[in-house]
Amino acid sequence: MSKLADMSRDQLVAIIERLLAERSSGPIITGMSSRCDRNGLPDHLLLCAAPGADVVASYRRVNVQRLAEHVVSDPDIRGGIPTLEGTRCGVYEVADLAAAEPVDRILEEYPSLTAELIQAAVEYARENPRPV
Repeated sequence: MSKLADMSRDQLVAIIERLLAERSSGPIITGMSSRCDRNGLPDHLLLCAAPGADVVASYRRVNVQRLAEHVVSDPDIRGGIPTLEGTRCGVYEVADLAAAEPVDRILEEYPSLTAELIQAAVEYARENPRPV
């Protein structure tokens, strides 16, 4: 199955219609954000197994353009690993740090970072798992 982020609006609508018609046979969309991208795809979807059930999955479209503004790969900087723009800080290292430490503490220890750069690292790492 395709990732929701890769689907066209028509494909997404077809899936929603099918899920609504087959409520008992699989997850259904229980919530959708009103903000959409230029193609009409929602920023966020919530899925659950059945009406009234707890949310079992969540899809959130990441603003790829915003990430591209903050995450760079330059072969001359740290061998080309993804780093945060204007720093030599590796994206995955910052994301790992953000999982363990509060943002305000990270900002104290690394003055070259901003809250926006830290968030970009977290989002990038979530959307692009570290290569093994």
